[in-house]
Amino acid sequence: MAVLDNVSLPAVNLYHILGTYKKALERKWQQYKMYKRTMKELAVLSDRELEDIGINRCDLESVTRKTCYN
Repeated sequence: MAVLDNVSLPAVNLYHILGTYKKALERKWQQYKMYKRTMKELAVLSDRELEDIGINRCDLESVTRKTCYN
């Protein structure tokens, strides 16, 4: 039977883990707010104005998601 001596585990700092999680949540929240603001701004444009910038009304959601979340 083998005896384990000097077994070391990686140091886990709970504050570091929580801080990283908080930063990720904040980033996601900012992306969501940008997505909502962008959708709201694009939704008020006329079809002609959307055509001028190269977007169809049916593509608003996918274009906005791609812009905000990538």
